[in-house]
Amino acid sequence: MSDFDRYLETLKDELTRMVREHWADWGEEALKSGDRFLRDVEGDLRRWTALLVERRLTEEEFRFLVESKKDLLELAALKEAGLSAIRLEQFRNGVVNLAVSTAVDVLL
Repeated sequence: MSDFDRYLETLKDELTRMVREHWADWGEEALKSGDRFLRDVEGDLRRWTALLVERRLTEEEFRFLVESKKDLLELAALKEAGLSAIRLEQFRNGVVNLAVSTAVDVLL
């Protein structure tokens, strides 16, 4: 298993844990949204984590790049389920924070 594959697997596990702990009422939809986001940005994450490991990106630069993609995190179903705009943004930020902290923990 490559380092990136280990990162992605750990990130998915952490996403599942976050959803269970903080988003239980919207668990299935939140998990689907998070998984869809990870699939959509996998190519970018692969490039950026390689640069992070090579120390050609700092953690702050990596965070900036991941945050630049958070609008791709589709939350329409969560919004329809009654989640407020503030909670939607908290979910997005949680996914970004997981992507960054998991990269640091697993790859550096």
